[in-house]
Amino acid sequence: MINASDPLEYIPSGRVTVSKHPEFQTNEVHEDSNLYQSTISEKLNNVNAGSKPSKDFWILRDSKNDQEEELYCSGKLAVYSKGCQVEDSLQTSFCCETNIVHATWCKFYVEDKDQIMKCKIGNLQKFYKTAVDCVCLVDSYTLKVFTEFGENYSSSLQFKVSAVWSTKYGILLERSIQPAAPYSSFSKLTLDNTKNVSTTEEPHTPTVYSLTHPLDDICPVLIKYGNTSYTWDTSLRILFTSSEPSFAFVFDAKSGLHSIYKIRKASKEECQIINASSENTSLIYNSMFSSSLNHTSNTAIGLKNSTCRTHLSNLGTSSSPFRSRAASCTTTGSANISLSSQHLSRSHSPMATISRCQSPTNPIFSTMNNSSGGYFGHHSRSSHQTLLALSAGQSDRNAGHYNRPTNQYLNNSPMGATVPELCLEHIWTENPALIKDNNADHASRVFLTTDLIGQTYLCYLIQNQYRLYLVRLEKSNEPNQIIMGMVNTITAKDAISLPKLNMMAVMESNGNIIIYSGTSFIGKLHIPNVVPNIVGNNYVLSSVYGRDFLSPYPRRSSLISPNRQSTPDVKFDEGVHLLSPVGGGAYTQLDMIDNSLFDGGPVQLKSAVSNKLILEYGDSNYVKMTLPTLKGSPLVLMCLQTLKNILPRDLGMQLLVKWYVARNAPGPEDLSINQEWNLFLNIFFTLFGYDINKLHINMNNDLDPASEHYSPIILSKKQKTINNGSNDDWSYLVASEVTSHVQTFLYDAIGLHKWKHKENNDTVDVMESENIKLIKVNIQSQFAAHLPNILFSLHLLYEELKLSSIMSESLFLLSKLLYQLSMDLNLHVYRQHYFSDFPVLSKNQTEFLVNDADTNKIAIPSFISADTPSIFKNLYNLLTFSNVTSYPYLVQVNPTSRNLIQLFAMLKRQKDIKILELDHFFKTISSVTNEAEYVSEKSEKETMEEIIMHCHKTGINKQQLENMPLGLRFIFSNVIHQCRENPPTNWPASVYELIDRQDLAVLQKKIFDSYYLDSTQDKIVKNNSDDVEHNDGMEFDYTILRLRFNLDHRVREVRKLLDSSEPVRIAIIQRPDVSDHEFIVEQEKFLHALCTRTMALPIARGMFTLRTSMPMNTEQLPIPKLCLTGKAPPRGTTVELTHIDVPANMNLWPLFHNGVATGLCIHPSAQNVDSTWIVYNKQQQGEFGIEHSGFLMALGLNGHLKNLAPFSMYEYLVECHESTSVGLLLGLSATHRSSMDVAMTKLLSLHVETLLPPTSIELNVQQNVQVAALMGVGLVYQGTNHRHIAHALLSEIGRPPGPEMKNSVDRESYSLTAGLALGLVVLSSGGGSDLASIPDTLHYYMVGGNTRPFSGAQKDKYKSPSYQIREGDSINIDVTSPGATMALGLMYLKTNNHAVAEWMAAPNTQYLLDFVRPDFLLLRILAKSLILWDEIEPSKTWVSSHVPDIVAKYKLQKPTANISEPIDLETINQAYCNIIAGACMAVGLKYAGTENMIAFNTLYHFLKMFMTLSHKSVAELAGKATIETCLNVVLLAASIVMAGTGNLDILRVCRYMRTRVGPTNSVVTYGSHVATHMALGFLFLGGGSYTLSNDPSSVAALVISLFPKFPTHSNDNRYHLQALRHFYVLATEPRLLLPKDIDNKKYCYAKIRLTFQSDSQNEGQKIVLKAPCLVPQLDRLDKIELDDDRYWKITFDKDRNFDLLKEILNANCVLHVKQRAGCLSHTEDPQGFRTLLAQTLTTEDIIVWTASLKQITSFTTDTTVLNFVNGFLKKGDLNHHTICDSFCMNKMHDKLSSLCCSGIQDSSHETSINFNNVNEIPQEISVTENHYLQILISMTYECVIKDKINFLPLWISIYKTLVTIEKEPTTNLIWQIKFLHSFKFCNNFFQGVDKLLNVENILANKQHLYLITDSWESDISIILKNLLNIGCARTRIKAFEKLSSYILNYNVPCQIDQHVVNPPENPIQDKNTTCLTAYGAFRFNSLFGNR
Repeated sequence: MINASDPLEYIPSGRVTVSKHPEFQTNEVHEDSNLYQSTISEKLNNVNAGSKPSKDFWILRDSKNDQEEELYCSGKLAVYSKGCQVEDSLQTSFCCETNIVHATWCKFYVEDKDQIMKCKIGNLQKFYKTAVDCVCLVDSYTLKVFTEFGENYSSSLQFKVSAVWSTKYGILLERSIQPAAPYSSFSKLTLDNTKNVSTTEEPHTPTVYSLTHPLDDICPVLIKYGNTSYTWDTSLRILFTSSEPSFAFVFDAKSGLHSIYKIRKASKEECQIINASSENTSLIYNSMFSSSLNHTSNTAIGLKNSTCRTHLSNLGTSSSPFRSRAASCTTTGSANISLSSQHLSRSHSPMATISRCQSPTNPIFSTMNNSSGGYFGHHSRSSHQTLLALSAGQSDRNAGHYNRPTNQYLNNSPMGATVPELCLEHIWTENPALIKDNNADHASRVFLTTDLIGQTYLCYLIQNQYRLYLVRLEKSNEPNQIIMGMVNTITAKDAISLPKLNMMAVMESNGNIIIYSGTSFIGKLHIPNVVPNIVGNNYVLSSVYGRDFLSPYPRRSSLISPNRQSTPDVKFDEGVHLLSPVGGGAYTQLDMIDNSLFDGGPVQLKSAVSNKLILEYGDSNYVKMTLPTLKGSPLVLMCLQTLKNILPRDLGMQLLVKWYVARNAPGPEDLSINQEWNLFLNIFFTLFGYDINKLHINMNNDLDPASEHYSPIILSKKQKTINNGSNDDWSYLVASEVTSHVQTFLYDAIGLHKWKHKENNDTVDVMESENIKLIKVNIQSQFAAHLPNILFSLHLLYEELKLSSIMSESLFLLSKLLYQLSMDLNLHVYRQHYFSDFPVLSKNQTEFLVNDADTNKIAIPSFISADTPSIFKNLYNLLTFSNVTSYPYLVQVNPTSRNLIQLFAMLKRQKDIKILELDHFFKTISSVTNEAEYVSEKSEKETMEEIIMHCHKTGINKQQLENMPLGLRFIFSNVIHQCRENPPTNWPASVYELIDRQDLAVLQKKIFDSYYLDSTQDKIVKNNSDDVEHNDGMEFDYTILRLRFNLDHRVREVRKLLDSSEPVRIAIIQRPDVSDHEFIVEQEKFLHALCTRTMALPIARGMFTLRTSMPMNTEQLPIPKLCLTGKAPPRGTTVELTHIDVPANMNLWPLFHNGVATGLCIHPSAQNVDSTWIVYNKQQQGEFGIEHSGFLMALGLNGHLKNLAPFSMYEYLVECHESTSVGLLLGLSATHRSSMDVAMTKLLSLHVETLLPPTSIELNVQQNVQVAALMGVGLVYQGTNHRHIAHALLSEIGRPPGPEMKNSVDRESYSLTAGLALGLVVLSSGGGSDLASIPDTLHYYMVGGNTRPFSGAQKDKYKSPSYQIREGDSINIDVTSPGATMALGLMYLKTNNHAVAEWMAAPNTQYLLDFVRPDFLLLRILAKSLILWDEIEPSKTWVSSHVPDIVAKYKLQKPTANISEPIDLETINQAYCNIIAGACMAVGLKYAGTENMIAFNTLYHFLKMFMTLSHKSVAELAGKATIETCLNVVLLAASIVMAGTGNLDILRVCRYMRTRVGPTNSVVTYGSHVATHMALGFLFLGGGSYTLSNDPSSVAALVISLFPKFPTHSNDNRYHLQALRHFYVLATEPRLLLPKDIDNKKYCYAKIRLTFQSDSQNEGQKIVLKAPCLVPQLDRLDKIELDDDRYWKITFDKDRNFDLLKEILNANCVLHVKQRAGCLSHTEDPQGFRTLLAQTLTTEDIIVWTASLKQITSFTTDTTVLNFVNGFLKKGDLNHHTICDSFCMNKMHDKLSSLCCSGIQDSSHETSINFNNVNEIPQEISVTENHYLQILISMTYECVIKDKINFLPLWISIYKTLVTIEKEPTTNLIWQIKFLHSFKFCNNFFQGVDKLLNVENILANKQHLYLITDSWESDISIILKNLLNIGCARTRIKAFEKLSSYILNYNVPCQIDQHVVNPPENPIQDKNTTCLTAYGAFRFNSLFGNR
């Protein structure tokens, strides 16, 4: 009888939710029962929790995390619940338009695009699809699918559905064959009587359809039974489907037989055969659409009834896995979702409304994704919470509903529309002979079940026959093949599977519930508490109410014959059951279920989930109970698993069944481990024919000192005696388990010896074999032949348990069983093995003999009779190079043993791993075959790494290593310690965690912490948004800048220099001769000069704050004010530009730059920067939306405009606002860079006339907008070499003025932009076959020539001349030359084409110089250098090499008499300055972002030269404007080389140059300030986190941004569009390496070592950097190492893990580092003086025998170590000097440690523990405790200074083991010390590396063990002399334990049972014997020397 839990009344949790749902309407009233209304039932009726509508159903299932999931349907509502109780369940409600008729869970498979992109083409099928869990609901007209990601899809049905089935490939839909069929039952249980099938519909209409994806078409299913056809037969009905294996259980109403059909994908051949017939296709069309429904009216009704009831205040978008097919659906439906919530707001913010409207998917479910592992639910904590409904309105974006009109199918190809996807292939049909009743109905319940031994059965119940059929599913080598076996039958009224138990519950006809496992009977189910009340009440009152009562519970008679047939007469059974001793009076409490709720016996088994069973009683009442699992102690479960694997199926099943029944029988369940083990032994020996009454280990438990003397389970009941007590009571108390534990504790704690109540209990007799007199008993069992295999397998388990520290206490229990079996099988070797481990086993004197008839059946295999397998011995022999025997291995029995042997063989580099596979000896078919592996010869480092990786592959983690015995853990700890220093870079994260490298583990897991995601960011933005006046636009986290520049205030200075939000200070003094009005005018003029500088600041501020913040999506991003006012000291009078004339719209483009600077601060990874938020920021657009225009461009440069909706684009462009159009077009183009996006091409073509057809309408587009559109075309087609676009842009370079008044303003800007855009399109192409004519044309535009006819789409328009500009017959190179020159330079960038480069060479004669404008020389030298990229050198010589001889001869000279030649010195000087500036700019571009000091020094030299020239008179000859331009160019070149470095030299230059304001600096224009501040911004690019790249696209972006033609005033766009100055953003890249201590979570400093690919790239670069720092470009590096003595080493290798480093840098993430012990951070100890002592001690191989606590605390700041020192090592109140005299090695050492410790205390103010008062060990304590504490101090000291603190617990365990051996010696403890000693054999392996334990320490432990064992010699010699003299020894058990340990320690070849001592004749001279063995044999001989 199986004891179940107390039954509880079950009410579906969804029913409670539905009763509170607003959509719930029911007319049914729950009728109260008039019989015995209990208190609970009255309460239930009052709250109406039990009321239910007439049409409700639910299904249950078990989730992955053992939580119960329920899908409840009632009317139009479906409630998904997850959890065991209503109060704690996560619930989600779904609402349909009509009543739900079917509901099920299903899985659809979608394409995983990420996996497809990652995998190779050959492995495409492997990663093709991913499963998505869904809920499928079917109402009268629609099918709705709700995914776990919050998406919902609705599809109109073209036919009525009778059932929905979940399959491996989606779902199957059965078409209803009865027009008026009711829809009130559940899909799996609703099957109408198939004999009354209506045939009124078309005879050739498919009845089964499939749906493999919610957005796919519903396709008919093929059936293959001989022929292949559609499922025409209406008599076939599906009863059950399974996913694994994939099949359908089908009933044929005509034949009355059940069949099994395999569900598989339809092959192409089958589809072709079916679709070849046009008749079939037409029939399907006619059948599917002849009865189609009017979905328009139905949808309208549904929308009318669906109103918005509740709003959610926490909505967001979610990504759907079905988005790839979203284009195939149209949204016309709605979905209603209700959530349980206590407080739901009914109001919305405008932001939330806009967000939902713009969301492309339904965002409703995304807020519920927090439910663990399930659907979108809300956690409800109270049963009284109010439930509100949410209806998603009529939003066409909220649902995936789509219709398929008939004409849609008719217009498409018939073959493509009806291709079947699934096929049902016949496999099996039941035998007609089994059907005894001709009126047999279909199966009422079908399910799959698995028995306890893993055999699977398909069960189906024929209810009218009361028969349950079990069809065995046989295993096959092919995974997709299904083999049906024999069929068994069980008499049953109902049945259901219990999947968690591998059992099934069967209800008999009389209501009894029987538990089966497959075909094996287990027992009847006993339900406690309710049984007496229910049976008693109904038995007495049965005559009153006149009803027949069938008891729902097991009867007493069921214990007599479990296999009897049920009888309808149960009166006698009830009467006997009333006599049950399990009384009913004890169960009359209020928490019991009232019996009046149950009207008669159980009707059926309603459902089951996991190990819970729900019974249905009369009047639809349900009871839920929990069945016990197959539980037991770990030892019992391991034994059962072992025996299950080796025994035959029937015997293994019997053993498991008997254990389950016995362990879960009615009675106490809280059994101790010993009681449970005795119960297992009772079952085991009974099964194998032992006489338990005579079995010693069960009769008497004196063998186990830790067990109880009597077992209540084994002993039979005795007559009750008097209560006065007796001596037996005292004996029982003394031998009890509690007493034993108390004695053991007192013995270990204070050394009290254990007291035994009987002296004989502690003695053992050991006699010779011929004198042994044992009790011999026969064994009578047919299974006795399996005893040898059982012994051997359990012995392997016994050895396996030795490898687990937590299972060590179970060894003795298992040894009792093994000792008994070895004695019965006469295996002395095994018997002696167990006796050596536990000598107390010899007290068992009972030996059983096998019957003579079974003697011949027992054949002991050769591998069993051989030497006893010993895992410790085998591993020890591997380490000591001894003879290694093969160790047996059984699958699922001793996997750890196998793994350790392989690892130890790797450690010793042995090729032959001797593991004997024995699984085939026990089973005919081996489920797993593990071939032996071989280890090749490798180096020591490679071998250690391979060992660690093998641990990872075999599943050995850190927890398992800690669970290993001491000796093995020590060996592995050494291997781990050696691999910590420099592990491979390609290990998994779990391996790094195994070796305690958490920094590398975090790196491998890619758990990156972004340093810009600071919690303070939102607060900063929010606070500043409230006070706009004090917002300077530079509020971000300055942590990185403080770390990098912590020695000065350069960051504060930069922020002050770039502040444009405060009024400037007018620091001029009024002279006496100046009137007030004139002074005001003078102040305003000075203010105007300062405003020129102020208006240039936003560009630099955008550089400084680039990508430094994350905005809040609910607030506008504040734009700092561009203040153009001043304040005059001393009163702070405001000065404004009111009395002087200033240009109109002077601040137009500065405002644009201000908006760009604000938008650039947003990081590209910022979330929720969507179209709604962008439009939301337009409200604070300021003056005419100019700032918002720049904001749009900035968003595009950072890639955020990809989220801008097309409608919003139209709203922006339709305004025809110049700056808005410029910003939007440039931003969109930057977002779609190099994409050739068609939509962007169309958009840009509207603004570029040459891309429009000739007949297009003329559009009035502003000049700047045309320029921006031209550059946008170049961005979109960057690097594509698009022929048409390239030629179109080429023609625009030389576009003539006109026609009429057009194209007459700012032609230079347009032509230059066309050239730059052309350079982007053909970037680094070098000219291909399609572009062959472009270089010649560009040369023509550069050098000039006769005018050529204009070519292009608009050539006819330019036949009319311009009315404003008249050009001659030659091309105007003043307009075309700059663009053509730069186009050639970009086209041949890095191609080293000398032919084209020669075009750019500077003229070498005065005559030729007169034909080239001097500023064009700058562009030509720059273009030439770009072409000859590899020849650029960062030297003064190379820069000067571009200067022609004539220029070099007369450079920077004034007219003198010495100049005889007619030289124009002005031309010469201007040419020299421009040539030098062009070469310097080329150097800057090549070394941009490299921090190359050689290049910087070269550029800084020429920068100082130009600064000097500006103050000399020769500047007048060259032109101060030319000197100013060249100065700005060189300054920018130097700044981009040092980008992001914060270089002080450039900062000083910039600070000086910005002071040049006022009338005395007339040549300092607006462009000069722009260049100066751009150089300042480059130094601190992105807050010090970004730098520049020099790849081709970046170089092109920098050329555009830094084009050396600067504006003269703030609105100057004549030569270069100012908006293009921000294109530097496209050249930036994050290369900041920021270390962060993984322990204290703080940023830190660390040294980085770089290894370049070649020596040439190494020139001028720093090899060792101090992070945080900017690293060079990764393509120039081979390796980056964290090479710091204070931190563990991390290596990034180009060939291995550079991709990982790129991810860290690109994501702006930190590099986690791990600090070494004994070292302080660079912040705490910048010079390293405080850690000098630690470095000295850790680098020397010293042995510390005494140490001070001050010395320990001086090397670590770890709070764990400090707490350990303060809590365990602090004793007494001695002062510091006494401590040093007593324990320190010397006083000098103590002074150094005190100095070090004081330094730590000064720097570590956050440590909560005060260690100034750490006191040492006092002398007053005992000697033993003093010695123990001193050892602990020494251990802790060495572990701390050598950075092996994780070894401290292991070291303490070593000492504890030695102490335990001295008190209670065991062979297992001796083995651990022997493994410690064997480490000396590995010295050659670990030679030259730091070891965890020195050889001196190992020898000290070894000597300690020898001293312990030598002290036993007096006791041991007496035992051995008695054995050798008289053949008998009688002594205490302790003596035999010492003897076994002594023999093992000295490797004495002695066998106790046979009393054979075979020492070598001359052990000292035996060369083959190791020193340890020879020494042990010598000492053993000395014991008997005097014999």
